[in-house]
Amino acid sequence: MHSLWTVMRYISTMDMRCVGRYALLYMICFVSQQHGSIAMSTSTIQNVCDYTVDNYLLCDEVTFDWLLKNGIWAGNVSGEILVAICPSGYCNYNVSGDYLRIPNNITDIGSYACNITHRMGITCGACQPNFGPVFNLDSFDCVLCKGQSPLVNLLYYTLSVYVPLFVVFLLIIVFNVHLTSGPFNAFMLYSQSISSTLSLNADGLAPLAVLYAHPTTIQKVFQVMYSPFNLNIIGNLIPMLCLSTSLTSLDMLMLKYLEAFFPLLMIIAVVLLVRLCSVFPASCLCQKTCKFRTSLVQAFAAFVLLSYNRFCEITIYLLSPVPLWDNRLDTKENRVYFYGNFYYDDPTYLLGYKLPAWMVMILLILLPIALLHYPLRWVERLVTRVRCLRWVYPAASIAILLDAFQGCFEDDKRYFAGFYLGFRLLFLAAYTQPVLLQYLIQQIVITIYILLFAVLRPYKNKRLNSVDVAIFANMALINCFVWYTIIETDTNRTSLKVCLVVECILVLLPMVCILCYILWHCSSRHNCLSRAARCCFASSICRRHRHAEFNRENAINSRASSTETLLDKSSDGSSRVNTEDVAYLYGIENRD
Repeated sequence: MHSLWTVMRYISTMDMRCVGRYALLYMICFVSQQHGSIAMSTSTIQNVCDYTVDNYLLCDEVTFDWLLKNGIWAGNVSGEILVAICPSGYCNYNVSGDYLRIPNNITDIGSYACNITHRMGITCGACQPNFGPVFNLDSFDCVLCKGQSPLVNLLYYTLSVYVPLFVVFLLIIVFNVHLTSGPFNAFMLYSQSISSTLSLNADGLAPLAVLYAHPTTIQKVFQVMYSPFNLNIIGNLIPMLCLSTSLTSLDMLMLKYLEAFFPLLMIIAVVLLVRLCSVFPASCLCQKTCKFRTSLVQAFAAFVLLSYNRFCEITIYLLSPVPLWDNRLDTKENRVYFYGNFYYDDPTYLLGYKLPAWMVMILLILLPIALLHYPLRWVERLVTRVRCLRWVYPAASIAILLDAFQGCFEDDKRYFAGFYLGFRLLFLAAYTQPVLLQYLIQQIVITIYILLFAVLRPYKNKRLNSVDVAIFANMALINCFVWYTIIETDTNRTSLKVCLVVECILVLLPMVCILCYILWHCSSRHNCLSRAARCCFASSICRRHRHAEFNRENAINSRASSTETLLDKSSDGSSRVNTEDVAYLYGIENRD
C-alpha cells in the first residue's frame, strides 16, 4: 500500500521547478516499490514544465503553457511525449511568432496542434473526417471534400494536372524546343531545387513571419515562379482542390508518379503514330506527324530533365522514415515520413508503397551512371574488343539521344551531363537527414560543383561555364542564409530580417536574368516572336500563294504544249497556223 504521507513528504522535497499553479491539481503520483521514486503521468508533465525537448518543445515558466515550434509535431505516443519533424506544410501553424502556444489544460497537445491544419494523427499525417489532401499542391493541405461529386473532382484533377502537361509537351514536340541546351541546364536545376529542397521556409522551420505577416504568401509567390519547372504547371494558381476523402498523402504521392510518367506516355503515343504513318503515308495526319521525328528526341530529353527531379522527390518522400524523439533526443521509433500513422516496417506500406519506390530508385541511380559511363573512352575500347560486351555501348539511335544531353559539352567532358542528374539525387538524399545536417551536406555538394565547373570548364561555349558557376554560387548563398535563419532563435534581431530580405532577392535574381536573356536573344534575331507570329498568321496565305503559283505554272506548260502542237501541224503542212488560236491560248485578245 502506498502511503499518502509518503507521497506528500516526497512532494515537499521536490525541486521547485516541478511545483506550479496546476501541479497539485493534475499530478498523479505513485511510489515505486523497487526504486523508491515517483513517476509522473502525462498530465503531470504537461503542467509542471518538467518536460522540454531542446528547441522544439518549450514551456512558459510563468503560465506553464506549452510552446511548440512551428513545423514540429509533439504528442502522446504509448504514454510518453515524443516530438518529430513534420513534412513541409503539415505543421504550419500560421503563428505570428516562431512558436505555437498551447494552453496548459490541454491533455492531447498533438491533436490540438494538428487541428489548426485540419489534420490528425502522428506527425499530423492524416486528414480529419470529411477532409482530403489537395492534389494541386505538394504540401497536400487538407481541405473539405464532403458534398462534392467524385466525377466533378476527377474532372478538376484532369483539367488542372494533365491538360497543362499535355499542352506543354505538345509545344515542345511541335516547335522542337531544346531544354537541354547549355544556357538552361543550371537554371532548370536551380528552379527545381528552389521549389523542392531549397525552399525559403525550410519546411516551416525558418521564421518568415518576422518579415511578413503572411509567410505562406512569400513562399507561394516563389512556388508560382519556379514550380512549373517541377511539373506543377498551374497548381499554385488555382484554389486548393481535393480528389477524395479516402485518399492519404501516400496515395497522392503515387498519383504524382503517374503525373511524372504522363509526358513519357504522350511521347510513346506520338512514336506509335509515326510508326502508323509508315503504313498509311498518304493521309493528311501522317504527313503532318512525320515532321515530329526529330523533335521526339528533344521531347524525351525534356521529359528526363523535367521529370527526373520529380521522380527523385517522390521516391525520397516514400522511402524516408521520420524518427520520434524523447526529451533526450533519442529515437524511440520510426514512422513513415508522409504518413506517421504507419510504422516504417508496416506490411501494407512495404508492399503498396515502398517496393514500387525502390524499383523507381534503381532506375534513378542507373540513369546518371549511363550518362557518365558512355562518354568514357576506355569503356568504348573495352566494349569494342570484348564481343559479349558490345551490347553495352549505345547504338546509333541511342547515341543521338545521348547527344541531346551531352552535345553542349566538350568531347572529352561529355560525362558532365550525368553530374546534373547526380546533383538532383544528392540534394534530395540530403533532404532525408536532420535539418542542420541537410543544409551542411547541400553546402558541401554545391561547393564541389562550383570547383568542378570553375576548374574543368566543360562547355564548348566557355561563357556558359561562368553562368553555371554564378548560379551555383547563388544557390550556395541561399543555402547559407536559410541555414542561418534556422539556427537563429532571436526573431527580434535586425540581422535576421536583413538575411530574409537578401534571400528573397537572391531567389528572384536568376529568374530576372533568364528573362532578360530571352528578351535579348529574341531582339538580337530581329524580334523572333513577332516574326513567328507573322509566319503563323500568314501560313495559310503562303500556302494559297504557292498553290496559285503551281496552278499558273501548269497552265503555262499546258499552253506551251498546245502551241508546239499547232506549230508542228504547220510544219507538216497539214493545217495552217491561226494566230488567233495562239493568242487565245495565252489569254491575249486581238485588239485593233
